[in-house]
Amino acid sequence: MSKRSILLAALAAAALATPVLAQQPAPMAGTAGAGSAAAGDWTLQPALVKHVAPRGPELAAAGIKGIAARTGRQRRDIQVVTQFGPAYFAWPKGAVPAVFEIEVEAANNVEVWTTGYASADEARYRAAIDAVIPEAVRAAARVREQATRPKGGR
Repeated sequence: MSKRSILLAALAAAALATPVLAQQPAPMAGTAGAGSAAAGDWTLQPALVKHVAPRGPELAAAGIKGIAARTGRQRRDIQVVTQFGPAYFAWPKGAVPAVFEIEVEAANNVEVWTTGYASADEARYRAAIDAVIPEAVRAAARVREQATRPKGGR
């Protein structure tokens, strides 16, 4: 078998595997499917949107497209999707985890999605979001700096 045949076989196998990998349930378009959350449907939460909307320009300026927060499944439960690539980090110390996703369409168009949300939980979600956003902005800056760093040379 030639090297070219092996390469073509590997590409064909990868192409066949891609649809299987893409079938994982993603709660929202625009996020990289950071894993499934607690049982329940993802719903848009206007009360949390009102809280996050003033930070939309800050998130958009940082190049953030989405933030997915999970609880306790991984060491790095927070995923930040930026225009320069993804970043992952653990919950900030002292933060009470909550499952949510923030989608940033534009500076003035931000959505917050959750599962199992009740209005009695609003303070907990707001505290979790307030703990995650500053770290997400810092993570996005690190990803941008790494992606735009000149390659090679001295």
